[in-house]
Amino acid sequence: MNHTSLFIACKRIGIPETTLRYIKQLYDKTSIVLRVQGEISDEITIKREFKQGDPLSVPLFLAVMDWIIADMDRKLGISIGDCRLNHRTFADNLVILASAKAMVLNLWAMGAF
Repeated sequence: MNHTSLFIACKRIGIPETTLRYIKQLYDKTSIVLRVQGEISDEITIKREFKQGDPLSVPLFLAVMDWIIADMDRKLGISIGDCRLNHRTFADNLVILASAKAMVLNLWAMGAF
């Protein structure tokens, strides 16, 4: 999940602008360096993902998942009897059920991946 999509998801669920600015500061200019065989890498800017172990990660993740699921085209998916399914979720897993690439491309266009 790129950070721009994360901030859009936060706005979508009504996170106040002052809180959103705080969250943006937490994710802005996040970087890491790696040590490989004693050598330290150049700084790497992180523009995707949630911070592991951060108490905000769970509600931020759920905001993004809510957006993805709510914006799925209900006409796409698979039919099982009279029921139409386009996704299944459990904890931090999402399974997209589709009989065509169109649904996955829709999510890609949203910046979900």
